[in-house]
Amino acid sequence: MRWFGVLAVCGLFGFTSIGQGTLISEAQADTPCAVNEKAAKDGEAKALSFDMTDEKISRGLQVSLSMGLTPVEFPWEDVEKAKDPCVRGTFKLGNRTFSIYGDDKQTPPRWASSPDFAPFIAYMAYTPTPRAAYEVWAKKNGTFKPNEMVTFEGQGAFMVVLAIADKEKKRLITAFFDKIPSDKDLARYMCGTLSSEYRFQAVFEMTEPRGYSWGEKIDGLTVREDADAAVKVACANAGT
Repeated sequence: MRWFGVLAVCGLFGFTSIGQGTLISEAQADTPCAVNEKAAKDGEAKALSFDMTDEKISRGLQVSLSMGLTPVEFPWEDVEKAKDPCVRGTFKLGNRTFSIYGDDKQTPPRWASSPDFAPFIAYMAYTPTPRAAYEVWAKKNGTFKPNEMVTFEGQGAFMVVLAIADKEKKRLITAFFDKIPSDKDLARYMCGTLSSEYRFQAVFEMTEPRGYSWGEKIDGLTVREDADAAVKVACANAGT
């Protein structure tokens, strides 16, 4: 999905995949990313909560994830093609060092990976909010024409998903944010996501037929009660 509010859709719920554009990939690089001073002045990113007993929100999130997290090659294929991505920071988990890459104009705009943890990456992806996705879906009577362009307008029409991608075509989501977190916060959040310190708020199956699972409420960013204490300390220091 490209970050300008227009999506091409087709298939499940009227669509199956949204091309995420050409991404930046996993090539190792030493170039630091430019600091987004405006974003820093705008304040911290807010982790969003949703009442999943609301049918419109539940259906809207299904539509949103189908739009923002597909096709199945995303984000792996684009990440692998990236050339000299800038580095936003690093953090350690056990004996592994993860680097955070990405730029606001790229999709995915952020990802974290380690050569020693190749089967998984943490990443962020732009998606429409559940309510915005539902409204567009409802106006189209639940169907879209192949390759139809869909426009999302207005403040707050998009959110950012923080997820783990694995090679089994499953996406494990720990949080939804109103915008991309700061580099320091993102290191903390990605560390907590990859270490399973955070509870997974939603699971999205990429293969057909697509499966979705979540509880009655998606509640911000939640630390698991049984999270390893050493991991919590390590992730608390991530980005410092």
